[in-house]
Amino acid sequence: MALGTLLDNQKNSFVESPARQGGAAVEVVSVNQPLIVRSASSGGYVYTGIAVSGSSESSPLWRVLRETTVSGALNYADLGSYTNIWDNRLSLTYS
Repeated sequence: MALGTLLDNQKNSFVESPARQGGAAVEVVSVNQPLIVRSASSGGYVYTGIAVSGSSESSPLWRVLRETTVSGALNYADLGSYTNIWDNRLSLTYS
């Protein structure tokens, strides 16, 4: 899957692949609802967003990850918080 991410539908969790995180611990975010994932590319980047199902793409409920296609570098908007707007992914601050 893009960006080494996996959506585990059985547990309704978002899992980051440890291989893409340098072997670091895997983070699991549990929710009581199904999750939705969006992916888009623009200007040398691939963006992946995740939110609870039913979230509007214009609501500040998204976790957004940006991958630089040339280097494969991965960066989260707002340190990976679920407070971003998917529609604003091109103008978010990534670190």
